[in-house]
Amino acid sequence: MQWDGSAIKIRADAQGLSLSELARRIGVSRQAVNDWIGGQIPKGLFLITLCDILKFDPDELFIKEPEESVQVLVYRSKRKSPVNPGQEEQMKELAIRYKRLFPMTGPTTLRPTLTVSDFSEENAKIIATKLRQMGSVPEAIPLDYFHAFQLLRVLDIHVIFTEFPVSKLYAFYTCINNHRVVFVNIKTNLLDLIFPLLNETVHSIIRNNKSMLVEDAEEDFCDTVASYTQFPDVYINKIYDMIQTVKPGNQINILKEYSRNNHHAICGVVERIKKLDPDFDLKYGGSDTNLRKEFRLFENILHESDSVRQYLQSYRRLSPLFIDLVLAQVDDLSSRIIGEIFSLENYSDMESLKDELRQVKSLEVAAGR
Repeated sequence: MQWDGSAIKIRADAQGLSLSELARRIGVSRQAVNDWIGGQIPKGLFLITLCDILKFDPDELFIKEPEESVQVLVYRSKRKSPVNPGQEEQMKELAIRYKRLFPMTGPTTLRPTLTVSDFSEENAKIIATKLRQMGSVPEAIPLDYFHAFQLLRVLDIHVIFTEFPVSKLYAFYTCINNHRVVFVNIKTNLLDLIFPLLNETVHSIIRNNKSMLVEDAEEDFCDTVASYTQFPDVYINKIYDMIQTVKPGNQINILKEYSRNNHHAICGVVERIKKLDPDFDLKYGGSDTNLRKEFRLFENILHESDSVRQYLQSYRRLSPLFIDLVLAQVDDLSSRIIGEIFSLENYSDMESLKDELRQVKSLEVAAGR
């Protein structure tokens, strides 16, 4: 169930009771009451006292979540391992934490979707080409993480960055009040991020509010589209032409150099080369692992510095739709709720981020945005 703190002010006003007087009678600060109204749940005796003064049944302060309002698609984790029901429930609980931010009315604009007649290789290539065009990805080069997030923005998909309770999961798609949302695990290495991000993107645009049950055929199709979206044929052919006549040691070096320069793992390229040459068999695992050590976790991209302003700018650059959603409601959100939304642990950081969000909102309102 979701806490509905707004009912406190409504009931207090109806009884002619100021929030300052309410705080005094409970024995807390006025700010504490404001925090409860903003979304923080009062603990223990405070909740009992609050309900006694305002003549609330505690259940009246919680909104029961309609089961269908938050739907989560968590199908596979790393190395295509199945996700068990307990892990899926953990991810749903994570998604529900953000439900308060998404309007119950659903999106106000028409969201892009793609019709899939069948899960063929030909259709996968067609969709991949459209996605690369929508993401404004230059021809003949792999799609990088910046263009991946740009594509999600174009597709009207909100992106939320947080640490997952299920560690072996990079990203997952969910539908919250009919809004399309992709969660990204900030503990993911940059080399591992793009492919699962694209996989979840494909799920979101071909499902169009269907049941969140996924079968192997759809998951395999999404994998194929993600691969062609990340790596155009011309890029794979170029690498294959270079390595097919050299020794395995040199093949590894060439693959590693291309992967390093274009910020992707070796495994994705090798899997595509195997489609061209089923006999291609290169032991690349150790090199792929070592290459990952040269790249950072995604959380380091968000936290380039200790500056709260820089953090917000980095977040908004990659996920503008979600930040705009928070900005629209920042005045009604307590510092602790802000901290929960952005996975902050230090209260001073929570307050600083809320102040920064308010300042950004004020500047945009003044500019007429």
